[in-house]
Amino acid sequence: MTSKTFKRYDLAMRQAAQRELDRQRYFDELVSDVRAGFEDIAAGRTQDAFESLADLRAKHGL
Repeated sequence: MTSKTFKRYDLAMRQAAQRELDRQRYFDELVSDVRAGFEDIAAGRTQDAFESLADLRAKHGL
């Protein structure tokens, strides 16, 4: 393997590793957000969407 080929291979492997880290970070954030949403539901910290929109309309005079 020439040094030029090795450098290209090394760069490709580093980029693949970074993509995997980014993918894992995105997945972890998604799971965390979903978990937080379920915790909000369980704790009763939710409101019906139609009620929320009505409240916003009333608040802003729409």
